[in-house]
This record gives sequence, structure tokens and C-alpha cells, in this order.
Amino acid sequence: MAHINKAYVLNHWLLVLFLSAQQCIFVSSSDPSEIQTLLKFKSFLSNDTALDNWNNSTNPCNSTTNIWAGLLCEKNGNVYGLRLQNMGLLGIIDIDTLSGLSALRMISIMNNNFEGPLPSVNKLGALIGVYLSNNQFTGEIPEIAFEGMNQLKKIYLDGNEFSGEIPSSLAALPKLTELDLQGNQFGGEIPNFPQGPNGWKYFNVSNNQLVGPIPASLSNLDASAFVGNKGLCGKPLAPCKSSIKWINFFRS
Repeated sequence: MAHINKAYVLNHWLLVLFLSAQQCIFVSSSDPSEIQTLLKFKSFLSNDTALDNWNNSTNPCNSTTNIWAGLLCEKNGNVYGLRLQNMGLLGIIDIDTLSGLSALRMISIMNNNFEGPLPSVNKLGALIGVYLSNNQFTGEIPEIAFEGMNQLKKIYLDGNEFSGEIPSSLAALPKLTELDLQGNQFGGEIPNFPQGPNGWKYFNVSNNQLVGPIPASLSNLDASAFVGNKGLCGKPLAPCKSSIKWINFFRS
């Protein structure tokens, strides 16, 4: 009987040590500086009840599992992405604060109520994805808005009120494969987007105020990517009137 008791006690203490080790792993799984960075970022937001569990009492991440709402986490517990979608959020997207998240590669604030100009996302040059769809962003986007974002693959700005021309720095991104600008007020001509080595997975500039010929590099896309722009012409839409004029001239 004594032998059984000793085994029981030994197993009990092994279990206690294992649980203690797990707690230590949990505590160390997030960088303390990231906690303060995220809380500072939250302080610029309002109507943020969806983020009520962002507080000092828990870590944001436990390995790849997010403890705080709206986060994507890496194996080492660092924050890889913000997925703050459909939360009714208002306020300021403080990019300067987010620069303190060294592992950050994706931002999604789709379907909220953010206003004002495009946030200065190019201060986060390592981003792979930017999703700002269906907010109330307005104004012209500066030409240099996307300079230096050489890792950016996906950007969604649809369903806002952006105006002015599509910035040329957007067309210069070497890895861009997904772009959605539909449902804004962009005008002018479409920049000459080069055909990347992997082609377009998604491209849509429909329902804007764009004019002029569609660049040849985009002519193989479906017409639905361009509809709702009365001034656009050329394949895959109807031929440009000037082209028809010269074709008839040479035929006569």
C-alpha cells in the first residue's frame, strides 16, 4: 500500500510540474512590448466593445492561438495580423503605433465605420495584405502612398469614397496579385499595371469614374472587372471610338 501511495504522490507532483510549465509557456508566449503596443492602438479607437478582452490580465497570443479578439498569431506568440472585421469600430488607425509590431504582415479592418484619408500604410513596408473595404474613407490617395511596399500581394479598398487618380505607386508593386478598387470615385486613366509573373488572382476597378483605354496588360481580364466606368474603352470592353474612327478611315 505504501508503494502505491508513493507512486500516487510522484504522479501528482509530475502533473503539477507539467501544468506549471504550461503556464510558464503561456505567460512567455507574447512579447510584453506587443501588449502595450496593442493597448495603445486600441486607445485611438471608439465603439470598441468587441475588443473588451484586450487588457493586461491576459496575453494576446498563446502560440498560434489568439486570446485577444481579432488577432492572428505566429508560433512564437507574436502578432502576425489584425483581423478587426465587422466590429462597428470608429476612430483612428494609428499606423505609427502599429510599427511597434515587428511581425505584423496583415491588416484587415473591413466593414467598419472608419473615416478620413487612407492610413499611411506604407510606413509598414513588410505588409503582405491590406483590407480596408466597406468603410467611409475619402479623398485622393497620394501618388507615393504605396512606395516601398515590395512584399504587398493583396489590397482591397473597395466600397469607400476614394477619389482622384489611381496612384502609380500601386501599379509599381512587384508582387501584387489581388486588387479591388470597385465602388469608389476614382477618375482618370488606369495606370499601366504590368502583368506579374504569377498573373492576377483578382482585379476589379468597376463602378468608378475611370476613362480612357484599358491597358493591354489587363485586356485578358473579364469585362466585369471594368463595368460601370462610362469612359473606359478597349478590350475586354467595346473598342475605343478613336480606334474605330481610324479603322474606318483606312478602310475607305
